[in-house]
Amino acid sequence: MKRVLITGAASGMGLSASRLFADRGWTVMMADLNDTEGRARCAELLEEGLQNIHFHPCDVSDSASVKALHEQTMATLGGIDSIINNAAKGAVVNLTRAMALDYGKYNIRVNNVCPSACATPMFLANPADVVNQFNQANPLGRICTPQEVAEAMYFLASDASRSCNGVNLPVSGGLELHTGQPVQ
Repeated sequence: MKRVLITGAASGMGLSASRLFADRGWTVMMADLNDTEGRARCAELLEEGLQNIHFHPCDVSDSASVKALHEQTMATLGGIDSIINNAAKGAVVNLTRAMALDYGKYNIRVNNVCPSACATPMFLANPADVVNQFNQANPLGRICTPQEVAEAMYFLASDASRSCNGVNLPVSGGLELHTGQPVQ
């Protein structure tokens, strides 16, 4: 059974990824800054019948908190096969490239999912006209869903992507292609 650590797991893309990985038989360590929400979401997933899901609070900007998460994850899961760095995203693009170069010789692949506007609770809290503008700017006519981002995460963590290394995969529906011109 494979094991995954997912940060930012209490809502949105991280919660969708936690559900997807658990549904596909992985053992999941959920981590989030929000201890109360994280524990509640973990309990809900367990109540849904998913198994092998755990939670540990973590502030990824605090090295002591990250160390505690690592120690708890190793003690609970016995190892880690994949890490989904769903929290501190901005610096992850260059970190992904550097780690892919450094760890490839050990057959450790490092990849990254780069979502754009996504229908997470945080994004959907914007005014409706803002959400609508993002939908209209997207070539697909809609922003991506947390489930779609989770599926990209799962692909990069699975053996199906065994030749992918150092990938920064946009999951955006093409939103970054928008030039500002009116839709025709």
